[in-house]
Amino acid sequence: MPPSLLFSSFHNYLDQGSGAAISAREVLRELARRGWRVRVLCGSLFDDATADENSFYATLKRRNITPSVERKRAVLAGKTVEFRLVRFLDDGVEATVFFADDAASRVLPRGALSRPSGELLLKLLLDECQTSKPDVYLTYGGYWAALPAVKIAKKFGAASVFYLCNFAYNRRDLFAEFDRIVVPSEFAKSFYRQKLDVATDVIPPLIDDSKFRVAENSRRFLTFVNPSPEKGRYFFVGIARELERRFPEIPILVVESRSKITTFATSPEARTLANLYALQQVDDPREFYRQTRILLAPSLCAESFGRVAVEAGLNGIPVVCSNRGALPEVVEGWGLALDVPKCYTPTTRTIPTPNEIAPWVDAIATLWNDDAYAQEIARVAVERLERYAFQNVAAQTAALFNDIASQ
Repeated sequence: MPPSLLFSSFHNYLDQGSGAAISAREVLRELARRGWRVRVLCGSLFDDATADENSFYATLKRRNITPSVERKRAVLAGKTVEFRLVRFLDDGVEATVFFADDAASRVLPRGALSRPSGELLLKLLLDECQTSKPDVYLTYGGYWAALPAVKIAKKFGAASVFYLCNFAYNRRDLFAEFDRIVVPSEFAKSFYRQKLDVATDVIPPLIDDSKFRVAENSRRFLTFVNPSPEKGRYFFVGIARELERRFPEIPILVVESRSKITTFATSPEARTLANLYALQQVDDPREFYRQTRILLAPSLCAESFGRVAVEAGLNGIPVVCSNRGALPEVVEGWGLALDVPKCYTPTTRTIPTPNEIAPWVDAIATLWNDDAYAQEIARVAVERLERYAFQNVAAQTAALFNDIASQ
């Protein structure tokens, strides 16, 4: 009998604005391809506060997935809660997503979970574990129901795995119930060893070549993905201003992700820039990789990995990024990881001075104008990034989960 895995989280696993959701989904699909019985029971929390049930159905439609919708009721604390179970098959993954008629869950701050929705998740999880009795339970997210949820899974004999993709966790007790904790980089492993004295397994994200590799590249733009403050929105504006002044021939493409392009484009700091182009609602990253000459990633947060940097590098696209988090690890030996003054944090709303971003502008201009230099970096990138090639990481992932299931 093949091993079985249940992924459950209140976060929606088809959330295209969440790196954790994208990475977790690739793990689930790969295990399903390898013969595992993989099920999903997830909720309706999206990183994008504007996403809702309708945008979720739109995502399914773009992926040519036809769901079934079952309307249900449950009694929680003496009150009747109405909800919908949306079921579909996603490349062998048997997925169920629930949407509750719980207005509070739609207005809580990002990352929060209302009591009715959380209790409903736990009830549905109990029913699922009684029915499927999974060998492995996988989750992520630090909401209050996480500990009761893992205890339910363990009650039915499942080994428990936490997928730890960011640095926002401050409580060691959250991880005490988990048999294994998976992180995406050596930087993340070291971070949580020092911060919480937690032991982890390093498995890089699975990055499917077919979703980002491009056969031809017009090499038209310097590209910046996700214009959010934590990804370096204001630092980027300083770079764009200096490029416009010193190298107006370099066009810049800003790509929408979690942060909406309309919010950025209408902001006072961006409205005066004449060298910007925009790309909205991108489901397929090949749309911008096939136009990218250099990828710019001036992230101000501690990145736990660097997916866009890897995807760009495997496409032979040079990367200029910050030296925050795991980015230097990812681009080691080929990318340009530049310093950002410590005063610039994810909450900073200050535009850097020309002197502060001069090294960035010079590096971009050199790569843009020196084809031989850029091509050599591209060659080395493809060579160094072989460790992140899909087949290599898929083998590591399968080995880890087979080991967990066998125990």
